[in-house]
Amino acid sequence: MKGPFFFACQISHEEFQTLVDPSNAVGQLLLSHLAAITSLIAHIKPNERAGRKTLHFERGILRWLEVAHAKIDMSMRTYVEWPIKRAEEVRQWLQSEGVLRT
Repeated sequence: MKGPFFFACQISHEEFQTLVDPSNAVGQLLLSHLAAITSLIAHIKPNERAGRKTLHFERGILRWLEVAHAKIDMSMRTYVEWPIKRAEEVRQWLQSEGVLRT
């Protein structure tokens, strides 16, 4: 197999839509962790970025994580602590690169 087959699974379009639905808290938690992991491997596996520069990719991941984290119910906050920490690391890196304003 070629590519990140360890993330591969077979689900229907309806199941995928349910997973990515912003009102699906569990789906948002899973996607938040996936986005945080993706931000870690972005520097290692540049072909995963589909030709986008690392800074643009990281900025997009950061925006997505911020929106997802803002919608997480406070009772589920403990499950998203690591992606929130990773988002802060990405934010600090982007600020050090001069891409984000403080």
